[in-house]
Amino acid sequence: MLRRIMRALSIFAMGAALLLAGTQAASAAGGPSAPAPVVMAEDAGPASDLVCGNASGYVIAQKDTPVRRGWSATEAVLAWMDPNDRANIAGSYCINKYENLWYKVNFAGTVGWVYSGNVKAHGGIEALVPVSPALVSAR
Repeated sequence: MLRRIMRALSIFAMGAALLLAGTQAASAAGGPSAPAPVVMAEDAGPASDLVCGNASGYVIAQKDTPVRRGWSATEAVLAWMDPNDRANIAGSYCINKYENLWYKVNFAGTVGWVYSGNVKAHGGIEALVPVSPALVSAR
């Protein structure tokens, strides 16, 4: 029980830091934060203790990077990005139950998810919203 509480607090702290960074970027740009997205079933990956929000900009692959069907390393690979390939962020990010940050991207027409540890992000995270596992568990 204590481990679950600590994990939830850690996810909350990470999300709050990302929200603050995105809010500061939006304020600097002179615009308000975008409303939090609704994560639909077709965006689903493994969901438990999932936190998602709006993101914008693009990512540059730092190494060979799989573009996956969902926000987990166990999801199917849809495409591969070579080092220095660019993909536009497709409006969303999620932090999964393992506290890994994933970006939803559009890479050469393939929409999928990339792990933040494999890419360098350029842009901002604008909003944070907890997502119910029931909302994203169906495919």
